[in-house]
Amino acid sequence: MRLLPLLALGVACGGPSNSFTGTVSGTSLEIKDAVVLSDTEVWLSSVDQLCEKLTANTYPKSGRIVKIQLHPVATGEFKVQASSSGADHNAFMQFIKLDDSCAMQLGFGESVASKGSLTVAHFEALKSMDGTFDVTFGSSDAVKGSFSARYCAAGTTYPTPECH
Repeated sequence: MRLLPLLALGVACGGPSNSFTGTVSGTSLEIKDAVVLSDTEVWLSSVDQLCEKLTANTYPKSGRIVKIQLHPVATGEFKVQASSSGADHNAFMQFIKLDDSCAMQLGFGESVASKGSLTVAHFEALKSMDGTFDVTFGSSDAVKGSFSARYCAAGTTYPTPECH
């Protein structure tokens, strides 16, 4: 019983949150893990222990991942667009839907955020990143969300990963 006040305090203080409201080509995402990879990308995942999986060079079977690339990696407001042009304060987002053999199930156009905004409220190199987004995937799939991602030392390029 003595833990209840402490649990209530943790909820009241509003700890880290991950949310994804909307669908991409009819597919939703319940974020179970969020990681910052090599301080260059954020991955939001439908599976637990994403960092451990990526470090072991495995993709999650039937997983859902939103990949976010920022230029530059910093706090502030970013314009989301369908290409990673490298222009200042631009972001690229892609919704990855894997089948049970880890093959991508969405076409490029429908899986990429075509417009919107992303805000990074907090970034600490080699530690964490927090932010929010309001974007459109493809031509009409509106999605809003937030993330609180922890640092993961796994790389962002891999040999062909195993599917588990």
